[in-house]
Amino acid sequence: MNVKKHWLFSVFLVNTHFIFSIPQDAIHRVKKHFNKEFESVYEKKEQEIGKIREKNKRIRKIMEDLDITQDVGDPELSIIEKPEKLLVVEDSEVRLFSAQKCLNLFPPWLTEIPAPFGSQEVAGTPTHAHC
Repeated sequence: MNVKKHWLFSVFLVNTHFIFSIPQDAIHRVKKHFNKEFESVYEKKEQEIGKIREKNKRIRKIMEDLDITQDVGDPELSIIEKPEKLLVVEDSEVRLFSAQKCLNLFPPWLTEIPAPFGSQEVAGTPTHAHC
C-alpha cells in the first residue's frame, strides 16, 4: 500500500472540521431563533405595560374625582429585563454636593496645595484648598 501519510492526515482534518461545523451551525440557528422569539415577547410585554399605564391613568382620574387617596403603582421592566438601563444615570440617582462638601470627605493632607519648591510660605496663607 503506497499511500502517503500527509494525504490521510488532511482527510482526517477535513472530516473533523466538517463534523464540528455542523453543531456550530445548529447552535447558531438556535441562538438566532431564540433572539427572534425573545424580541417578540419583549415587545408584547412593553405593549401590555403601556396598556396598563393607560388604564392606571384613568383609574387615578376616577379616584381623584371620588376623593380617594390611594397609590396606584405603574409596572416597570426590571434591570434584569432591560440591562442597558445600567448604563444610564437618572437625575434622581445623582446627589448634588458642593465643592466644599466634597473636600470635607477627604483627609486634610489630601487636599493641601503644596508650595512651589524653594518659595517662602507667606504668613496667613492657607495650605489647603478652599472652595
